[in-house]
Amino acid sequence: MQVGDLIRDKETDDVGLIIDIDYNHDEAFGGTTHSGIPLVYPYRVVALHNGYTTWLEKEYIESGCEVISAN
Repeated sequence: MQVGDLIRDKETDDVGLIIDIDYNHDEAFGGTTHSGIPLVYPYRVVALHNGYTTWLEKEYIESGCEVISAN
């Protein structure tokens, strides 16, 4: 996945646009899962249905979403 990719959630079909990938921003690391795996939020995505922008988890973006239009 890279900046400019249009992505879709595999379960909900929500569509978003990756606008930034940054492992060094202040909110990049957000604790751990119940299993102790670190949560990493490097992907900044804007949701196309409402324009909301947020940092999203690496595992969610890379496993739970698919690229529907590559940069």
